[in-house]
Amino acid sequence: RKDGRFVLGIECDGRLYHSAMSTRERDWQRRRYLESRGWHIHRAWCSEWWDDPQAAADRIVSMTT
Repeated sequence: RKDGRFVLGIECDGRLYHSAMSTRERDWQRRRYLESRGWHIHRAWCSEWWDDPQAAADRIVSMTT
């Protein structure tokens, strides 16, 4: 939180994310809704965390400064 406001929303994919069309649609609608209200959204992919967790964390931290 910064100045009493959230600075970033982080979405994470899961095991079933890629196989469910309705989930993707719901995610898109949620993201659009939150961004329309001033949120900044970042999607953190499992593969990024697996391949290079420090770089994934650094990207998130850089978005909050």
